[in-house]
Amino acid sequence: VCSSDLCVHLITNMEIYKHEMVNKINFESCHTLTSITETNIGPFGAIKLLEAEDGSLELVKDGGEFIKSIQFIHPTAILIGRAGLSQKKAHYDGVCSMISFIDGLLEQSEYKLSEGVHPRIIVKGIEDAREAAIKVLDEIALPLPSSRS
Repeated sequence: VCSSDLCVHLITNMEIYKHEMVNKINFESCHTLTSITETNIGPFGAIKLLEAEDGSLELVKDGGEFIKSIQFIHPTAILIGRAGLSQKKAHYDGVCSMISFIDGLLEQSEYKLSEGVHPRIIVKGIEDAREAAIKVLDEIALPLPSSRS
């Protein structure tokens, strides 16, 4: 038996612990996915040997094919995998680089969260950085010729 003030205090502390644990698990899922895929980046990237449920083996070098072959369970990993596949759909390359980029953003966000920065401030900073990057890219972009030779 506890007083209502003590019960509220215990429940509040329990919710904070759960929130911190969820964040840690989400960040770890992203870091794990990156550690698996970053060895595929570049012309000298590693070839992965995947085993299907039926026991068949497949060699995969392409990051998009690798991500398609993996069955994700964690929701954060699913979202990051989808972001990588959308990169492949739009530009036919860069899946593992996109996943590494997302991991870099989340790694910095994790660091700022541990310093006590509010998530809304982190999101605002990322949005401002995106706008600044788009502005710089627009300024330095070179027009493509109308026909290829």
